[in-house]
Amino acid sequence: MFKNLDLQKRLVNEFGLTLRQAKKVITTYPVPYIKESLEIIKHKIHQKLIKNIPAYTLTVLKNDYCATIQDKQKISILSNPKEDARCQISY
Repeated sequence: MFKNLDLQKRLVNEFGLTLRQAKKVITTYPVPYIKESLEIIKHKIHQKLIKNIPAYTLTVLKNDYCATIQDKQKISILSNPKEDARCQISY
């Protein structure tokens, strides 16, 4: 039986990966890394900064785009905007 079925469904339904791609992602990368990356990608999708969501998702995971402290801080600020009102998100 395949583990992380909810994450697999999220990769397919929200990020447009094929079932095969989703399974490969889950077996290749640690689950916390995938979830953190997806939150950053989701924000960029909301800002309409991504044209090809499945390709961008795979590229981010492969190249570890989301490991920068700056991106992690942006997600933290988005989750709790009152935490640091001085920060401006820019891309």
